[in-house]
Amino acid sequence: MSAKYLWVALFVVFGCLSSLRAQPSDNFYVDPAAPSGGDGSSWATAFQTIAEAVTEANATFVDDRIWLAPGIHQPTGPMSVIHPCTVGAPLGTATIDYSGVFASFRVLDTDIHFTGINFSGAGRKVAGIGRHSGIRFTRCEFQGSTSVAVRGDRCYVMWFDKCDFSGNSHWNNGGAIQGVDCVHVDIAESKFSGNTSYRNGGAVFLQNCDIVNVHESVFKGNVAHGSGGGLHVEAVNITPPIYYIPKFTEVDILNTEFVENEAWQDGGGIRARAIARFEITNGVLLRNTSCGSGGGIKASQYPVGGMNRMVLLNCTVTKNMAVLGGGISLPTPFTLPNTELLNSILWDNSALSAGTILEAQCDLEPRNVDHCCIQDWGALSWSGYAINSDPRLRCNGKIGWLSPCIDAGDVTLYPGMDSDPHNRRNYDVEGRDRVQGIEIDMGAFEVEPLRVFEGPFVHLDVDIRP
Repeated sequence: MSAKYLWVALFVVFGCLSSLRAQPSDNFYVDPAAPSGGDGSSWATAFQTIAEAVTEANATFVDDRIWLAPGIHQPTGPMSVIHPCTVGAPLGTATIDYSGVFASFRVLDTDIHFTGINFSGAGRKVAGIGRHSGIRFTRCEFQGSTSVAVRGDRCYVMWFDKCDFSGNSHWNNGGAIQGVDCVHVDIAESKFSGNTSYRNGGAVFLQNCDIVNVHESVFKGNVAHGSGGGLHVEAVNITPPIYYIPKFTEVDILNTEFVENEAWQDGGGIRARAIARFEITNGVLLRNTSCGSGGGIKASQYPVGGMNRMVLLNCTVTKNMAVLGGGISLPTPFTLPNTELLNSILWDNSALSAGTILEAQCDLEPRNVDHCCIQDWGALSWSGYAINSDPRLRCNGKIGWLSPCIDAGDVTLYPGMDSDPHNRRNYDVEGRDRVQGIEIDMGAFEVEPLRVFEGPFVHLDVDIRP
């Protein structure tokens, strides 16, 4: 290329780039009560609509900030976000009320982070689309959506921290969150209540997502007309005519409660389908209901391969109901090579078709049972170590005083504890140190010494340990 054509090419490139601001403004302000004609550079000259701020943010490649004034903001139509930005409410609660047919924010192969925003209205709030899309939410609330509040399609990350989803619904999968073909899905310290899906995943539906982390969250009172009242997570294998490609998904659930969820098919609390590695640590499955199998958990159709593993570590599974496998329903033998129940309690679950009380707790024999408390243990010739002694559970699933489950676990089965105070594996489901006495307790709750009063009744928990 001659020097003449090189200069022409450079001129064209720089001419195109000049259409974008080289030195973009960092902040854009939005206030519906502001005077018209503002440029969004301050509260005094704020934009009146979020759409104006999004248009300005799209003109730069950097992470601009869109600040919303307290009050109600009502977008009139969907907004496409093509460059990274942060949307927050620094002066107090801001509500985005949207009832349109399409998602209010369509995030196209870029990043967006919402902080302190309340979303209301029947419309879908946010949709992330594309392999380069990252959608993040911190301290946000989602209410009243009738077409799933947040959807991720091939996103590299969906991230929810300290969020609250209530009263959302969807005619398809996922009442509150739907994620398909995403790389990372992280849910932390969030609450899901009263959400409904007319198919699978009353609160959350995840399909073909590589890594799923659900930590320190609560799923309560969600309903799926299909499977997975609280959470439905699955990996759908790609099966072309000639070859078979298994999809491997890893799920880690830590310090999370599934309470009073309902599925009209399988998995009242959780439905896990074709998951390569599925682990629950310090999990509570309490009073969930399934009209099919697995009142607490239904696991099925695990893929072929050496990674297949399902582990319940220090979990409490109690008072769940189903037709088959009131507490846990496992796939047929040899389809799940590594099923482990460790330091866990399975008690007072019921199943209409169970031949024994033991089969109401878990319908098939797990491959490894160690230091557990399982009702009717010994009724069948299952191998492993468990006790069949009343754990004295309270109505919230905690073990009461003089429970045989106190100091009855095995801490060597509980990996990952260290001296780091930020390591959440050091604590039980309510944030207490995981080991209070001479040994770890069974179940998700650790008994605190000298706790005298708790709840509406007087409990003299003076740590009388066996």
